[in-house]
Amino acid sequence: MCEKIKHLMEKKYDNMASALIAHNPQAFLDLLYPGSRFVKHHRTKLANTQRQPDAVIEAEHLATGKIFLAQPEIQTNPDDEIAERLALYQVLLRWQYDLKLSVSSSVLHLTKAHEKSQVPLHWTAPGEDDEQEDKALDFYFKNVEMRDKTPEEILRLDHAELLPLLPTTQGGANREIIEMMMERLLDSPNVELAYYGYLVAGLIFNFLRQPDEIEWLQRRYKTMDDKFSASPVYQWTLEEGIAIGEAKGKAEGIAIGKAEGEAETKAQMLTQVRRKVMKDVLERFSSLALRANDIVAMINDTNLLLDLTVNLAQAQSTEEAQQILLKAQPAG
Repeated sequence: MCEKIKHLMEKKYDNMASALIAHNPQAFLDLLYPGSRFVKHHRTKLANTQRQPDAVIEAEHLATGKIFLAQPEIQTNPDDEIAERLALYQVLLRWQYDLKLSVSSSVLHLTKAHEKSQVPLHWTAPGEDDEQEDKALDFYFKNVEMRDKTPEEILRLDHAELLPLLPTTQGGANREIIEMMMERLLDSPNVELAYYGYLVAGLIFNFLRQPDEIEWLQRRYKTMDDKFSASPVYQWTLEEGIAIGEAKGKAEGIAIGKAEGEAETKAQMLTQVRRKVMKDVLERFSSLALRANDIVAMINDTNLLLDLTVNLAQAQSTEEAQQILLKAQPAG
């Protein structure tokens, strides 16, 4: 059961990271690559592999005019292999783009970096004698911990997509800041951001081992504003049976619970997510509306529908969006 919980929560955070960056890549460029301008998205599925980073963004250094690929990765918990993973992404991206664009990798830690994390990553090879090793590779990447940021720094950047990260900042894991964050996000056009803020607050309270705050968060949002409770992402999480807490004296945090698997609830949630996909298609690729409607109607897995919204957000042309839709079409 613990492995199932871990897998489900990791998938939630992976989807959250991809969705946040895809919705407003400039926000994360301002945070991780100040002085850069968004040019376009690139597909995150790396050619001939099963590897898929959180984002691949073509950007421009405003001071120099140089174009580069930014490859930001949002890390929820300490990972002693993150440097190796970024190095692999770097090699695959350079290979995929024939070295025409330089690649800048970065990791944004929502909790903290692993204590053995190396920046730069330093690999060696056996030397000619026992006392000396030869250099094999030095790999540099940006390493940013949100706990080194202040709430004021995030607010000054003035991007709604960064507000869900407020609980991860210095002093951000308190009720006043979380209430302020939720109030702003519930008033924003994209209500999913409010759920992401809720998810991140639960992550931080669990990481800090604060069961009383987890219980407050659960209690506070049981009677969530209608706009929040209607969020497709929130309903999706209820369907999977993910809840924050039932912590009472246990700081283990995220647990399976409150499964609302009634057929009526599932049907309502599927309808909401389908509407979101169609809204995105109509706004950007209206010529595909009829085809998209037929395909979306056949998908009964909310997970697949939400993945489809993220992939469509990264599509750069009607042709690319069409391929994404066709790939999502159920067999038979």
